[in-house]
Amino acid sequence: MSRKIKKIGITGGKGGTGKSTFAILLSLELIKKGKNVVLCDCDVECPNDYLILGKKLTKPVKNVFAEFPVLIKKKCKKCGLCVKSCRQNAIFQPRDKNGNLDYPVFIKDLCSGCGVCSFVCPFEAIKTKKEKTGEIYINQIKYSPSNKTKEIKRNFWLITGLANAGLEETGPIVTETKKFALDFAKNNKTDYIIFDTASGTHCPVISALLGCDFAYCVTEPTPMGANDLNLILELAKKIKIKAKIILNQANLGNKKAIENIAKKFKTKIEREIPYSEKIAKLYSTGQLLKI
Repeated sequence: MSRKIKKIGITGGKGGTGKSTFAILLSLELIKKGKNVVLCDCDVECPNDYLILGKKLTKPVKNVFAEFPVLIKKKCKKCGLCVKSCRQNAIFQPRDKNGNLDYPVFIKDLCSGCGVCSFVCPFEAIKTKKEKTGEIYINQIKYSPSNKTKEIKRNFWLITGLANAGLEETGPIVTETKKFALDFAKNNKTDYIIFDTASGTHCPVISALLGCDFAYCVTEPTPMGANDLNLILELAKKIKIKAKIILNQANLGNKKAIENIAKKFKTKIEREIPYSEKIAKLYSTGQLLKI
């Protein structure tokens, strides 16, 4: 019988609400209960879990590649079918000086590497070229609670996805990082895998959340926090992910708006976390393992 791994998403519409901090604290809480945990940092444009844990990204365990389109001009008839088929709007077809359609131009920064343009071309005028787009790293985390002298003999792994600088379409990096983390978890007797997403509601966040059993949406008691919580809960509803609210820095603002949004989505504030100067200092110095 295969091992059932609990998959939890940690997300939030607004940046700076303490999403990554909560992801790490939740991991440590599960470790204290004797569980084996994989924490997967899916904020591939700017991962920071390793920094908060005081670790370094040294040697990648895997490189991530994507197939980008290359035009064969002698075969191209300038029909524009590739332009019409591109969902990312990553193909531009200019006009020449006479006003006629010219050869299509591929905008690599917007390309997701899906390969549709090559597939639909009736003249076989588009080939693909593999290029490296990111890396995946692993850190084994050794944790010793402040009230114990010895490290807990449990597995705690951090898997980090990192996209190439300047890459616009990072959803495929998230998908590959998730797949790697899930395979790793299955082979290492993992009880929980926690996916720490980027902030916002864009495609990389959706890629990170898909397949999760549920998600914790981390917010704060501010007008902007309430606005973005509404957005992320709308997203969770659309992709059919059960969502629970984590209210961070709960004692620093007015939580009425958050309570109203919870009522609107028929969910609840799962936990209220007050501001902690101790946690803030440990966070800022990369020593959250000392909590």
